[in-house]
Amino acid sequence: FMPRAEDTQTEYITRKGEAFITESSKDAPICVMISYVEPHDPICPPKKFLGRVNPKDLPDPLPATWRNDPDAPIALFENNTTHCGYSDPTTERIDNPTAYWRRARHYYFADIVHLDEQVGRILKAFDERGGWKNTCIILSADHGELLGDMEFGGKGSIHYDADLRIPLIVSAPGCLRRECAHFAQ
Repeated sequence: FMPRAEDTQTEYITRKGEAFITESSKDAPICVMISYVEPHDPICPPKKFLGRVNPKDLPDPLPATWRNDPDAPIALFENNTTHCGYSDPTTERIDNPTAYWRRARHYYFADIVHLDEQVGRILKAFDERGGWKNTCIILSADHGELLGDMEFGGKGSIHYDADLRIPLIVSAPGCLRRECAHFAQ
């Protein structure tokens, strides 16, 4: 199932955010929190976004280095992708994990492209409201996504970079551009 873009939660949330921003008084301060659900299992982006991501450009999942670690907790062996991960009504995740994870990554990144377009619509609504003089934008996520890295899917208490390293982008008047590669708390 591939939904039409206009039928997704992402577009519904964007429409509500746009309406709030554009209908608010331009003379009064506003506070807006827009919280998107996607991308989330089951990952099913609008079909038109699949063509905007070339699957050949996506990296393959990182190998499960823990398999050769004698100190690896037994829970890793019990919870790898042969037993858990994304919703999959077929056995492809077990029978052909390479193809499964390539497709899952393609869909995931297509969902990211869709989300990026929606964030652009929110920024445009702020432009139309009158600019950025007193506007602070904070973009973050609650968790990353393993997408087959280390033979795991989803998120959880398996603390690898793909699960832990999430964006935190702050844009505000007078805010200096800076990049930070280390963990922040």
